[in-house]
Amino acid sequence: MIQGDVVEEYKIWKKNTPFLYDLCVTHVLDSPSLTTQIFPELALSEDRCFEIQRLLLGTNNPAGEENFIIIAEVKIPTPEILKKPDIPQKLRQSGGFNLAEATITPRQKILHDGEVNRARYNPKNPFLIASWSPSGVVLIFDYTKKSAIGRGETSCNPDLILRGHELQGYGLSWNIFDGALIATSSDDGRICCFNIEHAKSDNNSSSASSQTPFQQFKQKQAQQQEVIIPPFFSQKSLSGRAMEDVRWSFHDKNILASSDDAGEAYIWDTRDNSKFVSRISGHKRELQYLDHVETTLLTLLHHYDLLHLFCEDPKVCMSYQMILQQTSSAQREKM
Repeated sequence: MIQGDVVEEYKIWKKNTPFLYDLCVTHVLDSPSLTTQIFPELALSEDRCFEIQRLLLGTNNPAGEENFIIIAEVKIPTPEILKKPDIPQKLRQSGGFNLAEATITPRQKILHDGEVNRARYNPKNPFLIASWSPSGVVLIFDYTKKSAIGRGETSCNPDLILRGHELQGYGLSWNIFDGALIATSSDDGRICCFNIEHAKSDNNSSSASSQTPFQQFKQKQAQQQEVIIPPFFSQKSLSGRAMEDVRWSFHDKNILASSDDAGEAYIWDTRDNSKFVSRISGHKRELQYLDHVETTLLTLLHHYDLLHLFCEDPKVCMSYQMILQQTSSAQREKM
C-alpha cells in the first residue's frame, strides 16, 4: 500500500512539474544512487546556448557487481538558444518550450570498493573526492588521475585510505576552512577527524614519513602501496548508537556537530579530545541529517520531521510537527 502511494504521488508530481518549475531534467540511472552532489564550477557551451554543470553520483549495486563513483555532465538550455536564427517564430513565442533537450550524461566512472554510501568533493580542491565504503573505510580519490570510463581498472585504487571506524557509515564532511581536514561518522557510534596531510605509507619507513603527501602518492603508485591515515580526533556517542551525520561549522575550523540514532546532537571541539562541548536532546527518534544555520542546528528526523536546535541552550526551538500543530489549532479556533 505504501509503495502504491509513493508511485501515485510521483505521478501527480510529474504531471504538475510544468507548473512548479521553470526547468525539470530527469534521467534514469543504470543503478540506484545513495548520494548526489553538484560540483561548484559552471561552464558554457561554445555557442553559449547551454550551461554545463557536473554531478557527483555513486552506484548501489548488490554484492558481486561492480560499483563506481560517477561524474556526470548536465546540459541546461539558456535564453541564448532563442537568439539562434534557425528557431521558428512559433517556438520563440512559446518561450522555447520543447526547443532543446536537457541531458545528463555520465563522463567518468571510478571503480569503487562496494556500494558508494556517500561521496563528497573537497570544497578547497574539487579534484579530490571522499567516499564511504561498506567495508568501514573512507576512500580519497583524485579523479584527474583516473581514466574517463574506468578503462584498464580491475580493482579499486584510492589515493588515500582513512581508517578509524569498525563499521560502515554515511556521515562525511570536508572542512571549508582547511581542505586537509575531513570528518566522518559511522554506524559504530563514532566520529573521526582526519588530516590528509598526515599521510604515511603503510610500510612506516623513515623515508616515507619525511615525504610530502604528493611524493607519497607517486611512491604508492610505483610500489603499489596503500597510504593509510589514522584519525587525529575520535569520539563516541554516549548512547553507543549509530552516528548518522557529522558537519563542520561554517564559522570555526575546530568546531563540528554530529547526530545519532538516539535523537542526540553533539557539538565537538577538535582541540579537546576529552569530551563534547554541548549535548542537545532533539527527539526520541534518530537524527538522520544535520547542518549548521548560524548559531542553530537544523536536523532531519525519520519520517521527514524537521527540528531547529539552539546550540547555546540545549532545547528544541521549533519543529515541523510543532508548526503543523499550531496551524491546526488556529484553524480550529476559526471554526
